[in-house]
Amino acid sequence: DLARNWDRIAETELQAAHMDAQLYESMVLEGEGARVAKIPDSGACGACREAYLTDEGEPKVFTVSELLSNGTNAGKKRANWLPVAGPLHPRCRCDMITVPENMRVDRSGRLRRGRDDESLRSVDADQSGAG
Repeated sequence: DLARNWDRIAETELQAAHMDAQLYESMVLEGEGARVAKIPDSGACGACREAYLTDEGEPKVFTVSELLSNGTNAGKKRANWLPVAGPLHPRCRCDMITVPENMRVDRSGRLRRGRDDESLRSVDADQSGAG
């Protein structure tokens, strides 16, 4: 039981350090108004899907300051959890990406130009010369 608790703590703290680095990078790239999206992994729990995905299954976009102002969910009951900068809960595996202005994130976690579905083009396609 003690080993399981240490594994859970280590896994959660490693994920928290990873998220801190991603937040820092977002703020360096985009400034104080940096926008990010948390991307739940394929086996994400209901709490992560609810906190970080829209009803259509697309990742929600948050400002870094919004996530930081929510603090942490440590010690809170699940019903009171808020979207946060670090892991939502122990063993949380959600990832985070920077979302530049005038872009959104599709269901697969890829950045797309614009906000109008008809005009969206993959950033990868633009970089490869396709379009």
